[in-house]
Amino acid sequence: MTAVVLAEFACEADFSRAMGEAREKGVRIVDGYAPFLPEAGRDPRDRGPLLVTIALAIAGFAAAGGFYLLEWWTATLAYPFDSGGRPANSWPAFIMAPFEFGVFCAGLFGFLALLALCGLPRPHQGLFAVEGAERLSQDRYGLALEATDAAEALAQRAGALSIRKAEL
Repeated sequence: MTAVVLAEFACEADFSRAMGEAREKGVRIVDGYAPFLPEAGRDPRDRGPLLVTIALAIAGFAAAGGFYLLEWWTATLAYPFDSGGRPANSWPAFIMAPFEFGVFCAGLFGFLALLALCGLPRPHQGLFAVEGAERLSQDRYGLALEATDAAEALAQRAGALSIRKAEL
């Protein structure tokens, strides 16, 4: 569990200003709760999406390559079969199944990465125990900052409606 300062905002402008100021001051943003993710919620220096895309491509190509090698080994070394005098290593016959398997593995890897990056499965979310948090992400904006004195002062300056300490 992480001790946080949970600041509740009525409008997107205050929420975005608080996020920008937290980044500038070096206050760690633990989580954000909003009806939608405003543009200010994205950090332009974040390379996470690019790295995940590269990892998914590597997983797909590795799975497809491994499957192709398995087909090649089976057809040429383990169980060679003479079919009308054609070569045992006939790549056009082997290409569809590795492609499909590579797409499947990339999708499966992406799903598992999504679960891991979102911290799921999480049977209990500490936010549910905080009084008044049920309105966050419906018609209010909430920002969970690492519990420091600077975080409370930052939330007050940004115009938070309420500031609570919580364990997430």
